Amino acid sequence: MTLVWFLLIISVLVFVHEFGHFIVAKRGGIKVIEFAFGFGPRLIKVQRGETIYSVRALPLGGFCRFLSEHELKADLEEGAISQEDYEEQLPRSFERKSYGRRMGVITGGSVFNFVFGAILFVLLFAVWGVQEGTGSNLVAGVVPDYPASQAGIEAGDRIVMINGEDTPDWSALTALITAAQDHEALIRVEKPDGSVRDISVTPKYDSVAKRAIIGINNEYVNKKVSPLEAMRLGAIQTVEFTKFLVATLVGMLTGQQSTEQLGGPIKLAEQIGQGAQQGASTLWGLTAVLSIQFGVINMFPIPAVDGGQVVVMTYERIRGKELKPEMKSLIQMVGLALLTLLMVGLLFKDIMGIFQA
Repeated sequence: MTLVWFLLIISVLVFVHEFGHFIVAKRGGIKVIEFAFGFGPRLIKVQRGETIYSVRALPLGGFCRFLSEHELKADLEEGAISQEDYEEQLPRSFERKSYGRRMGVITGGSVFNFVFGAILFVLLFAVWGVQEGTGSNLVAGVVPDYPASQAGIEAGDRIVMINGEDTPDWSALTALITAAQDHEALIRVEKPDGSVRDISVTPKYDSVAKRAIIGINNEYVNKKVSPLEAMRLGAIQTVEFTKFLVATLVGMLTGQQSTEQLGGPIKLAEQIGQGAQQGASTLWGLTAVLSIQFGVINMFPIPAVDGGQVVVMTYERIRGKELKPEMKSLIQMVGLALLTLLMVGLLFKDIMGIFQA
């Protein structure tokens, strides 16, 4: 079932992304020769009007193939089309559209991913409500491989004292944990059976939380909100998560942040599988997060993704002259090779993580 959910979620995100390119191109008067879901050999091919709709063997991706001025010229030189056909179709080629219209097509995929993620967040808040911490001193969950789990603190425990000071609520215990950064703290834990244990834990600074933590989660309840409030919260969640993701990726690229959290397809499949097991609301929220993540990554200025094309198009506009098709192909090939190496590396990391576990 993990594989089924993984393929289903990835398929939805890819379809949303490619549909963004497709619909913006159609609206802009660009001829779409093929709308493909997946890569590799075609499994299904259906022609509707001037566009071929296909499903290919590898479902982890997709593409829209637009009418190209260079292909038209090649067809004309080879005698495959007449001069009349060439002149009739040329205005609908991608290259003959304005810079703004072409930029809209390239960014349309990521924009649709952002919008899709925002819609999912809005529906999540509207249907399930907003999670709010109860503020109690109950540990609802622990994060694996963090100080709390390593020291033996478990879900269901109550933290009643830290370094001799009472912790009647969550606010009190987080304040004391923050103050004990990088120093051993004596935490008194009350177990569900009523027994009491004193556990030594050293809080560590977390760059995301921007304070010292031990890796525990508070107890949450769902609070119902109005449709308008759900829309407001959905928009805020989308913006905040986008900012967080961009900052994280920039930090990884500049070496200011650890890349240990990076994972490949196996780790992603595990996360989706765990989300499905935890319930519809968790899977729904994870899909929203992944959709936004998909949009952000595709807009990074690296070859082989949409952001790389934005850079090339902007360079051509500043230069006042297009790059040669051969140069564009070389950039795409190099980018694709680097992207493939990255994916293979992440896959290897996932596999090694399984054996080490």
